Amino acid sequence: MVRVDRPVKAELVYRLRDALEDALKTQIPTDDPARVSTVVAGKYTQDRTGIVLSVHADHPLGEERGRYDHTVEGTPRDRTERPWFLPPESIGGSQWRQIYGAVEIRWVLEGTSTSVAIGIVETVTRRVRTVIKDNTTLCPLQDSYGDTLFGLAYYADYGYPSGGDNVSVDAHWVDFTARIASQRTR
Repeated sequence: MVRVDRPVKAELVYRLRDALEDALKTQIPTDDPARVSTVVAGKYTQDRTGIVLSVHADHPLGEERGRYDHTVEGTPRDRTERPWFLPPESIGGSQWRQIYGAVEIRWVLEGTSTSVAIGIVETVTRRVRTVIKDNTTLCPLQDSYGDTLFGLAYYADYGYPSGGDNVSVDAHWVDFTARIASQRTR
């Protein structure tokens, strides 16, 4: 278990940004069309030329779009949805919550047709999912406030392409959930 000074939510965002930059920019040859140009934590507000990744701890589209249900969350939301019964002594022993975040992938690629961009989209989103799934520096984490990040997984990717002729403009999101537990002190 890695102990960190920042709250686990903030630490996850910065570690994920670093891991994505290393795996999708630093380790990728410069002639690879799916090599990202910029990776940031939070909203990116500069020129969007090239492929830009933004890591969000809170999903920028919000939860109200209905994308989050117990199937994709992977855990029951209340006692009627779970197929097991907890012993009385374990109820109230800890609390847990979930982070619904996303890695936003946006780009403007001049000289690339939208039909060629399909392969680039799939390559970049697959690389992002692989980092979230396999990078060992992201999870588990424990902060000085007593919160423990113990689960991290991607569960959806979606987006929309646009552009035309020889310009490809895309916006895609790879959603992830992170589970955080904290022990009750009273």
